[in-house]
Amino acid sequence: MKLRSRTVGGSLERTTHVVCQRGLSTRRRRSASRAATWVFAILLTAVTTFAGCKKIDDTSLVVGMLAPLTGSGARFGESQRNGVQLAMTDLNARGGIDGHRLELVIEDTKTEPPTAVTAFTRLAERKDTVAIVGSAASLDVPAYLPLVDRAGIPHIVPVAVLPKITEMGSRFTFRSALNDKIAAQKMAAFVVNTLKAKKVALLIEDSAFGETGLLFGLEAQRLGVNPLTVERFKRGDGDLKAQLTKIQSSGATHIQFWGYYAEYALVAKQLRELSYSATLMGNQAPVNDKTIELGGAALEGALNICLFVPTAPTVKVHTFVEAYRSRYGATPDTWAAQAYDGMMLLADAIRRGGATREGIRHALTQTKDFEGVTGTITFTESGDAVFQTTSVVKVSGGKFVPFDVTAAK
Repeated sequence: MKLRSRTVGGSLERTTHVVCQRGLSTRRRRSASRAATWVFAILLTAVTTFAGCKKIDDTSLVVGMLAPLTGSGARFGESQRNGVQLAMTDLNARGGIDGHRLELVIEDTKTEPPTAVTAFTRLAERKDTVAIVGSAASLDVPAYLPLVDRAGIPHIVPVAVLPKITEMGSRFTFRSALNDKIAAQKMAAFVVNTLKAKKVALLIEDSAFGETGLLFGLEAQRLGVNPLTVERFKRGDGDLKAQLTKIQSSGATHIQFWGYYAEYALVAKQLRELSYSATLMGNQAPVNDKTIELGGAALEGALNICLFVPTAPTVKVHTFVEAYRSRYGATPDTWAAQAYDGMMLLADAIRRGGATREGIRHALTQTKDFEGVTGTITFTESGDAVFQTTSVVKVSGGKFVPFDVTAAK
């Protein structure tokens, strides 16, 4: 008996093949031939099955995602990626959508608008991409947004909050995050009506993103409180004491910040260094563990508006939080929760509208009272989400905890 090789399914497999000796009986030759045939069939099945386990199903539904995994927005990008991946894992564990598995293709925008444009183009040009999850970095999105309708691809934005995103007229864009314009108005109402603050100052990032903070000032003014001063800073500034000293001299007892987490933490620390005991209040962006890591004890008592509180007493939130902790070893922040909901909203639209770009877009326009972990979501004609409830959180014991869940209704 000898061992010979043969090619099976494109790979070389060793098979046992009997080389009959001279004089071997006809019956034995036929028996050996049948045995060799069975061995070949079994090996062919095994090789094909093994290859199938590795290969992405040809009928998989591809969802592209733009995420700032590097650069100044990396913390948001990480939460976005984790939330979407967890949602996709949950969906595939339940059999996918109508029997089709979901596949996620991620492009890093590097928190750079020109890079975001290139990344979007790569995803949109793939014929198998049925929808795209938009970048978590607010300044990325307007850069590539004009290409969305040209490509005719559904685009859901679960994290970026810049008001301009839903003011550019895209028929294919749907934001499941809280528009910062609405957040500014709700936070102003909370500060004036609940905190009863009278002496308020604004400290905002000098960018299109930070300018939304001026909407807080306008709403506070409408409610009877005129901001005492408006100070600006650049993203990446390492010292804001000059601005804080001006605010202190104005007599402000409350400071409304509008910017990213690094500068928010810096403000908290420098307020302490200046022995200035004003109440620090912030927008949605700083609500993550990185802020706590950078600001430490100086952040105690700071207040922020957001959509998601991981300690909310609902079964849906508890289940999500436990699943996230099990997979990532951390508590999800509001951005991870919003990204999870964004992917679930897409899946719901695919089920209702079918796996075509136009079908998904139409289904998203009909989304009403979707129950997510961040709340009940309905899309308006402009593509913005309307939430029944938003939350205000405070930093206590090194964590963001509820201040008054109903205060910002």
